[in-house]
Amino acid sequence: MFVTNNFKEILQEERGNPGEDDFDLRFMTYCKESTKDLEQYFNYIEFSKVALAEFLKKRTLISVGFLPLITPPSFMSSYFHAALLPKLEERGIQTFPVAASAFANNDFTNDGLPDIWISRFEAAKIIKNKPIHLIKVREIWEALL
Repeated sequence: MFVTNNFKEILQEERGNPGEDDFDLRFMTYCKESTKDLEQYFNYIEFSKVALAEFLKKRTLISVGFLPLITPPSFMSSYFHAALLPKLEERGIQTFPVAASAFANNDFTNDGLPDIWISRFEAAKIIKNKPIHLIKVREIWEALL
């Protein structure tokens, strides 16, 4: 289990404070000073690379050309679905809902919302003039918001 400061840095503390700190069920991580904003989500993506390293060793959607567009901390799912899905629908961008999963918690259940993945070909409709293999999730978010 980790304790982080807004997912930006891992703290030396061993325990978070239930009821005071946000708790992410996906990575079993306490988040102190949670801002619940886009910057926190970008911090979360960077933070999750440690856990994703193991996941990526297996054959996944990433290995066949997909990007995890909405895979937020468990306590932020509804916010990011509401913020991004309508913008994708407006542009006619096809997304792929996948049951939310966790790399550190086999018993993970989300609030009923799936993770949202996007193919790199669909991402290229948003991020033009860039090779599809170089498109980053952050660029998609920034282009849509």
